Amino acid sequence: MTTPTDVSSIASEIRRATFTVRRRGFDEDEVVDYLSQLATTVQRLESENARLRADLSTERRARADKGNEPISAQAVLMFAEAQKVADSLIDEAVTHARDLMMSARAQQRDIVRDAHSAATDAVRKTEAVATTHAESGAGYDHPIPEIEYVRTFAKVAQIQLRSVLDALTEQVDALGEMPKLDKGQNRLEPPHGP
Repeated sequence: MTTPTDVSSIASEIRRATFTVRRRGFDEDEVVDYLSQLATTVQRLESENARLRADLSTERRARADKGNEPISAQAVLMFAEAQKVADSLIDEAVTHARDLMMSARAQQRDIVRDAHSAATDAVRKTEAVATTHAESGAGYDHPIPEIEYVRTFAKVAQIQLRSVLDALTEQVDALGEMPKLDKGQNRLEPPHGP
């Protein structure tokens, strides 16, 4: 670390510096001007640095003096009010998350019920058409390819729908884990994984 004296001598050395002039070298006047500006900048920065050191020292003393003062009643009240607001916000967030989770589960149940109903209706209609053709005596010993296609399509759709619903159920259950508020320490704990 340089001291103010070192920096002052550096600025003086910069001002007194001389260089050998060679052919096609730098313009001597420009070099001297630049070095002069550089020395002035170094001195200005050192003065500013000294002022900042003094300000820092004053601030440190002021903080040390403040550390000896007792905590005011107003500060305690402000802290208590801030804690109440934080607790209120946490409770509100937990309630909102719980409401969202319940809404998502209700929507999931509705989607599952509607999908199951639609798949069951499609299977019934397909079987009804097949039964009607069989009873009409159309004389078919084997199933009509179109009916078999519809049956197969309905079964595949049911399987895919079950797969989608299982994935949706897993997602809703994953969302269902609520963070637990540790009452003793007033902070949230993340939900534990499976």
